[in-house]
Amino acid sequence: MKNISSGQKIGLTGEVLRVDENTVTVGGKDLGITVNRSAVRLVTSYAAPKRKTPMADKTSQPPK
Repeated sequence: MKNISSGQKIGLTGEVLRVDENTVTVGGKDLGITVNRSAVRLVTSYAAPKRKTPMADKTSQPPK
């Protein structure tokens, strides 16, 4: 294990659990850590899930 000292920068990877006005809470497996928003860097952006089939307006299709 490496020596750790006070004031040393660390990297924290986890799910964002809560966002307040000036703070962000990031959670890991057993731990939630709250830090200033200025200390957080977004690594991956949120992408909405993609639909397997496109939505179609069933009322505008001509009758068969």
